[in-house]
Amino acid sequence: MGSRTTSASGHPSVPGTRSAHSLVARRPPATGGSRPPFDRIFIIGGPGSGKSSLARRVAARSGLPLYHLDYIARVGGGNGPERPIADRVADTGRIMRQSRWVAEGIDLGWTDQLMDSAEVIVWLDYVSWPQAVSRILIRFVTGALAEARRQRGLRKFTRLRDYSRQVRGLLGAVPKSRDYYLASGTGHGRTEVTRAATAEALSVYESKVVHCRSRVDLETFVRRLR
Repeated sequence: MGSRTTSASGHPSVPGTRSAHSLVARRPPATGGSRPPFDRIFIIGGPGSGKSSLARRVAARSGLPLYHLDYIARVGGGNGPERPIADRVADTGRIMRQSRWVAEGIDLGWTDQLMDSAEVIVWLDYVSWPQAVSRILIRFVTGALAEARRQRGLRKFTRLRDYSRQVRGLLGAVPKSRDYYLASGTGHGRTEVTRAATAEALSVYESKVVHCRSRVDLETFVRRLR
């Protein structure tokens, strides 16, 4: 087990996890220069940590099929109604059985089989709660403006249902981010989503976790995908 270090967000690191430099470097170079070094990548982190953005970059760079697990957790993603656990497990099982994929999400427990199957788990752990809230607010404003631009004429001002959905998403995301970043305990089970619970869950996979403690770690991982 490695010594305990601290991430840029001020939290202790998981002992034994790899840096973006060391784990990617351990993989043999791709033959022909075209195959990415990993075929199954799982990205995890708190709200506003950049999971979706990183997953899109990884998919574009590697050609891996991309799965946003929010859409498996809830109907329509975001703050939609929660789907039954059995349905979530069945859907993640279908992803797991594919030979190539990149998946991103925050949840624990029902995502275990994806973590088991992943060749590498990327943990985004360099964002503080204030930074996360700032990112969430920017995402909310960007989404609201995009929603308005899609409408024409007076419809920009009459689509109250769409705008209220954006507001509900914001009101749900900020408390969720607070719970993730500021809760000190690990909860009552592996489905409790906090930073501490995530660290505990990832300790089982420490040999294949890339712990991104800074933006430099993240960019290093992305650059070495090819």
